[in-house]
Amino acid sequence: MPVHLDYRGRLYCITEYLNYQGIDLAKSLLEFSSGEKVQLSDESSINYLKIYGSNCYGQGLNKKSFNSRVNWVNENKDNILDFENGILISQAENKLLFVAFCFEFRKYNRALNDGVEYFITLLPIQFDESCNGFQHLTLMIDEVSLAKELNLSPQNWADKPSDFDGFVALKLKDYFLKQLNEDNNLSTEQTISYRKLYELNIHRSLIKKAVMTIPYNASSWTILEYIKEEFNKTKNPNKQHEDKNNYIYYMKTAPSIMFNELDFKNLKSALNIVIFIDYPKLSNLLNYLKDIAKVSNELNIPIPWILPTGLVVNQQFYQKKKQLE
Repeated sequence: MPVHLDYRGRLYCITEYLNYQGIDLAKSLLEFSSGEKVQLSDESSINYLKIYGSNCYGQGLNKKSFNSRVNWVNENKDNILDFENGILISQAENKLLFVAFCFEFRKYNRALNDGVEYFITLLPIQFDESCNGFQHLTLMIDEVSLAKELNLSPQNWADKPSDFDGFVALKLKDYFLKQLNEDNNLSTEQTISYRKLYELNIHRSLIKKAVMTIPYNASSWTILEYIKEEFNKTKNPNKQHEDKNNYIYYMKTAPSIMFNELDFKNLKSALNIVIFIDYPKLSNLLNYLKDIAKVSNELNIPIPWILPTGLVVNQQFYQKKKQLE
């Protein structure tokens, strides 16, 4: 499967549709060309298969402990094996990936019934990480309080994983309450905006993309656009002139909630404060890395780093200027 290596060292599939970075249908249709033996006595490997199945089913299971996810599969074994009855598929959040898991679970169960020692698996299992960019930065600065929220502290299979996006959402709520309670000489518009943002139950999905891309030096414009993806936009009938403030945004999951440009601006600013102002070592590290990049650019030398595969990537940013015709 051909891939493209971009200037940051990231791999992207070139194939238009059927690839492992595509939508759920594309992912669910893909299997490895060479199988791997899984011994039926290998409890750890079997449990990881069950955990993956729980993750595909969703419904909050991916936020529970590994033991809870394994137990859910054990308790729902009959309906997984007879998935055509639709009982579980109707509730699964990632239906096609869950069906692919069900086929694999049947293969495992058939091997159990046949009394053989192993079965051959072809199923790719994907596991998500907890804001990978922040994980790397937090390890570099040894920020213990953040490490816990990013699942970098010692844990076992009985522990419920931390949710960094949910953690940031709670910090945002505390920030807006603090702004409202303190005498900051807020304008009427700012007060209304802060109160709206405080009373809004900021769900992790609203800020997930924005939080995830902050460590990758996403611009302020990009962060705003990611937040706006959760809204539908319409023109404000009370304003006639063409301007970015001439729009009203309705949240897709709750159309009664309306945002304007000031609300987005305040939410973006608050994100920066609760992450970087509250954790100054994180801010200092990013500024240091940016300074290193500037020096490298001035000296016209690349920044070399090595992928886990051993491939050396020479990352370099180029000066750009507009040429007027």
